[in-house]
Order: sequence, then structure tokens, then C-alpha cells
Amino acid sequence: MADRPNILLISMDQLRWDALGCANNPVVKTPNIDRLAREGVRAEHFFVHSPMCQPSRASLVTGRYPRNNGVRWNWYDLPKSEKPLPAILGAAGYHTMAIGKMHFTPIDELHGFDDRVFAEGKMFSDYDAYRESLREQGLDEKYFEHVKRWANEENFGADTFLLGDENYVDTFIGENGAKMLAENEKYPFFAWLSFCNPHMPFDPPEPFDTMYSPDEVDIPADFDTDQMSRVPEYRTSSGQKDFGALDEAKLRKVIANYYGTISLVDREIGRTLDVLEKAGVLEDTVIIFLADHGEMLGHRGVLWKGRMLYDHITRSPLIIRYPKELGGGQIVSDLIQAVDIMPTILDFAGVDGHAGMQGESMRRLLRKDAVEWRQWAFAESLNMKMVRTQRWKLIHFGGKPYGELYDLQNDPLEVNNLYDDPRYAERLAEMTRLLADILIETEDPVPEPALGSAYEGIAGDHPEQEYGGRDAGLYRYSRE
Repeated sequence: MADRPNILLISMDQLRWDALGCANNPVVKTPNIDRLAREGVRAEHFFVHSPMCQPSRASLVTGRYPRNNGVRWNWYDLPKSEKPLPAILGAAGYHTMAIGKMHFTPIDELHGFDDRVFAEGKMFSDYDAYRESLREQGLDEKYFEHVKRWANEENFGADTFLLGDENYVDTFIGENGAKMLAENEKYPFFAWLSFCNPHMPFDPPEPFDTMYSPDEVDIPADFDTDQMSRVPEYRTSSGQKDFGALDEAKLRKVIANYYGTISLVDREIGRTLDVLEKAGVLEDTVIIFLADHGEMLGHRGVLWKGRMLYDHITRSPLIIRYPKELGGGQIVSDLIQAVDIMPTILDFAGVDGHAGMQGESMRRLLRKDAVEWRQWAFAESLNMKMVRTQRWKLIHFGGKPYGELYDLQNDPLEVNNLYDDPRYAERLAEMTRLLADILIETEDPVPEPALGSAYEGIAGDHPEQEYGGRDAGLYRYSRE
């Protein structure tokens, strides 16, 4: 075994932060993910930078905010100038592997991985390794007929996958991921196991389609909130769907199926842990489990995701397991961001990053060391920008006369908008100032300034603060 740890990144797509047993969900069963939390550290306030798959994933692998890495929304290519995580680790001697949904374009490029099995998302309409396996069995046409019904109003995609568990996308990813890891002989490795669920359609195969009864799930307290009465950008979610036909019975089935797909993925994660344990490398592997964003799941009467920056879709689960260094069963409550994932992985790997990275390694934070940490989280959705502290959230709409301000301590569901309430004018001004400071401080740091020029002898010395370094002080904001 190499002296540097292996790194295994396990991701799910559209998984809510509270849809796990270890997050105190009383219904969903996730024993293997719960094991990761029991033997590792769970970050209960982890935020992604976009409510959409592609920009969120781009931030994970670049350590940079969407407006800086160029992937501001779905269907944006990752620029060739970006330095993605697998390429950096590969150059440092790691064997890099990936299987599952990457959601990078161009879709058929390796993007820095040595080995990659193409198994893209549930909405992917072309042929990858998974769809090829269905075509070989003559099942591809039935598959495409099934998934194209995701936006119907009869069940909003809550259906049974009729091609069987053995032909389900995340079963395919789990089996092939386990095979890839079992056959690997190159160490240290970086592997990304990227599952497609619980992204819509909510279509678990038997027996997961009946694992949860619609009668046992909880309906969100704000299900009856009229989303149409909110700001124009929020009147629809992805697919521009009107959810007027979403009643309680349909929502209960959606939630039950959503949980079913989560439990199926949990089974496949257990398969992966068994492979690592059998190979004798489990304790030598840093395991990072997360999701690219959440799911509305009936809150405000809508489903899916879209141009919204509520916690339901920007707050995601995050668990890190590495018993050699991190205590088991620990919870970190600090505000952690997606841009922190890449610096943290590089820190564990003993690999230098690059000047363009905008996150911070949370390794010391995970060890429960005394460490100064930022007091805010940031997300963006094109012209919409969000800043969140432990208690307050501001959503700013560029060029618009409206906005949103929430007191998360007294209004965790973000229903009571205080933006126009004169009693909170001072708080609004403070949060707006904080957002402005963050936008300035997080402007693209590349290219770097040309220090050491021959003009310094005439122009004098220039402190690091002049170049926007860490001493500029933003990370030391102390907000309530």
C-alpha cells in the first residue's frame, strides 16, 4: 500500500440533506450511509453553489465558483483552461477512475480520469455504457419510453422501473464500480462513484417501489404555500412545470418512491464498502460522501429543482470517513461549501493545488482542531445570488426591485419573507453589504498578479492585501 491514502468520492444526485437515517429522518433506511457517519464526520451545514447538476459538479472538481469556472448553468462546457481535480491527482501519481454520472461536457471526454465507465444521468438520451447494455438485451426502446414520462401530471414520475433491479442504472453503476475497485492494482487511487438517484423520475424497481408506504411519509408543512404568489423567477421549477395538479396523494407516492431509490443506492454503497474491506484497503481510504444538490419534494407545492436558492436544494449531505485521523460519530456544524471539497481532497493526498482554487481545506475542521472558519455560505443561480449565515439568508435578484430575506432561526422553511419589512431594514442592509463583499472577494483570482517586476524599485513595496490575498479579511467576518 502506498504511503498516501486512497480517495473515494461517492456522490448522489438530487439527494436532500435530511433524507438519511443519520440525519434523523424517521422513515428512510440508509444503513450503509449511516455507517459512514457513525465511523466518520458528518457536516450538517454543507452547501453547494448551484441548484443544478452541472455547475454544482464543476465547482466540486475545480474548487471554484460557477461564475468563475465558466459553468454557470447546465449545458455549459468546462473550459479547457480549468484544472480539474482528477487531472491534478493524476499528475501527482494517483490512478484516477470514474463510473456514473459526471455531467461534464463534452460528454465523451475523460476530463482527467485514467479510466472511466460512461453511465450518465437518468435523463441522458444517448448511448453510454449503461444504455449499450440495455440495447444488447433489446431493452433500450422500452427504457427510453419509460424515462421520457418524467414530467407527466398523472404521477410526476413516481412509477415502477419495469426492466428489473438487475437493469437499473444505479445497480449497473454499483456493480461496475465494485468490479473496477476489486480489479484495481494501482495505488494510491482516486475513484469517483457517481450515482444517478434519487433524481427524477422517481422510479425504483421492485422491491424498492413498495419498500415505503405512501401513508408513512410526512407531507411538508409548507406544501400548501402558493409558489405562484412568490417572485416571478420561482413560479416554475425545472422543466417549466406547473404543479397545480400535484395533490397530497401524488406527493406521498413521490416521496415513498424517492426514499426507495435512496435505499437502493445505499445497498450499492454497502457493496462498495465490502469490496474495499475485502481488498484490505478500507482503512487506507478517505471516503467522501455527498450530493450535488437537493430536491424540493413538495415544499411550497413544487418538485424537483430550478431557479431557486432555498435550503431544500442548496443544502446537501456531506460525510467524510477516515478513521486513521478522524473521530467516528462526530458532527461539524460550521458552514462548509462545495469549493472546499477539492482543497480538502488535495490536502489528504499531500498534493498542492493552484492559485485559482477558491475553497479551503476543512481537514483541521474535521479533526475538531481550533480553526478560524468563514461564517457564511454562498450560492448562485445566474442573476440570483444567495448568502447564508447560521441564522440569516439573503437572496438577491440582480436588477430587480424585490428580494428575499429569511430569519432561519424562527423560519427554517423560509416561508416568511422579511425583505420589505421595515423592522428588518438594518439587517437587510448588513446582509446586502456582506453579499457585496463576498462577490468582490471571490472574483476570479487568475491570472495571478505579476509580482517581482522591475518596477518595484521605483513604485515601492505592495502588501499582499493589495492583491486580494487572504489577509484582506473577509474570512474573518463574524456574523450572527
